[in-house]
Amino acid sequence: MEGSKGDEAFEALGLKPQLLINDILNMVDDVVDAAFGFYHQEVVKLLRSGGDGSSINSDDLAKGISSLRYLVEGVLDKQMTRWENYCLNHCFSVPEGFVLPKNQDSTRNFLMHSELSNQQLDIQLENLRMKLAAAGKKNVELQREINSLEKQARNDAAVGETMQLLEQNIVPQIFKDIKEAASELQEKLLEAMVKMKDGAGGGLININTLKEGIWKQDEYLSTKLEEIQDVVKILRRT
Repeated sequence: MEGSKGDEAFEALGLKPQLLINDILNMVDDVVDAAFGFYHQEVVKLLRSGGDGSSINSDDLAKGISSLRYLVEGVLDKQMTRWENYCLNHCFSVPEGFVLPKNQDSTRNFLMHSELSNQQLDIQLENLRMKLAAAGKKNVELQREINSLEKQARNDAAVGETMQLLEQNIVPQIFKDIKEAASELQEKLLEAMVKMKDGAGGGLININTLKEGIWKQDEYLSTKLEEIQDVVKILRRT
């Protein structure tokens, strides 16, 4: 697509390639003017500092600088003309098959749609950040709960081991004490019965002694039974 169709395409998109190129060419001309103006001033200063300034012919100096500028601008103009043609034929050429938008509103709608898409992406990104922060907070809470459960499990295991040791050691010892107390009571009963056979006057004393021994042993056995009941209650709780 060339000529007016290319210009029409750029205008429809709000672009003006030739205007851009002209602005650049004008900037180059301004730089050349400033450069030769500065060069003229420096040459005059240099010649005056090297001898008598009255011997300098300003007209000859101006002609010499103009000739030099003419040579430089001739080469520069050729290069800038090539640059302009290259830009128009390559950088700003409209490819074949390019379809113009139906109207300028479609281009504006496309730009607005792009802006809306960017806003939607920003919103989605912010939502993802919030979800990630919430998930991190939930993970911390779950980890804290897991640590608490592990600690409780260790405590329960320690209590179970302690109760097992109590069951294996303390309870048998209590029954052993009861057995010894029963044997001792039996011996005292036999001893009391033997003494009752000796004399009529000693019978009453022996009976009282027997009762006193029975009461003491009964109190001891009751204490041991209470201890057994306490241990059983503890074991049932576990």
